[in-house]
Amino acid sequence: APPLKLRDSQPTEGEAGPRSLRFLALPIEEVEVEDTWFVDGMVGTGSNDMVIKKAFVPNEHSFVVQDLAEGRCFGSELHDAPLYATPMAPVLTLTATCPIVGRVRACVREFRERLLEHKRFMSSGKQSQRPTAQIRLAKATLEIQQAELLLRETVREVMALRNRATLKQRAGWAAAFAHVAHQSRRVLLEISEASGASAHYQKHPLQRAVRDVNTCTGHIVFDLDAQREQYGRLLLGLEPAGGLL
Repeated sequence: APPLKLRDSQPTEGEAGPRSLRFLALPIEEVEVEDTWFVDGMVGTGSNDMVIKKAFVPNEHSFVVQDLAEGRCFGSELHDAPLYATPMAPVLTLTATCPIVGRVRACVREFRERLLEHKRFMSSGKQSQRPTAQIRLAKATLEIQQAELLLRETVREVMALRNRATLKQRAGWAAAFAHVAHQSRRVLLEISEASGASAHYQKHPLQRAVRDVNTCTGHIVFDLDAQREQYGRLLLGLEPAGGLL
């Protein structure tokens, strides 16, 4: 194959913004991992800090973040595989959204099983006989199904358009993923509230799911107000408010 020609995308002195940000590839031996990930949820991700000191990274081992965000990085010019031409933000946000939806679906299923057997303190009969519990279960089931349908429809659009999507379409994807994540979280909190105090024992999977989903939805890609504002601006024909789409 002919040698790869890099774009002239070097930032000028004092330049700031997406075009001055780069991803760098370098040997793991030149990276120091600092154990800083002490959190109340998503503990297993091990999202520690990385420190790089006095390392030289040649230009051919780096690329501009904005090019990746648009699905137009070097790989899209060299390979036909569709993933190389997919904008970065939808892929990253999707990988964070899917576990949220999947975990909440599992919790709704576990909530149903709990209702069939659980008896509340000072109550007669199982919780499944109470109309309020039945309503909660039906509402949770419908709302997590609704969230998953929106997720699947958005993914279909991402796969169909990839780097041919407009800014408005990419903003819509980001807003949709954030909406799905927060709707799933609301479902989880509602069934947690209806599950009683025993669901908060450390051995119970529901309390861990609540902590994990709460932590995950705190990620900047799930900033619902910001994503809605961005999408709303573009729907009105205004300039984007900044950030990567």
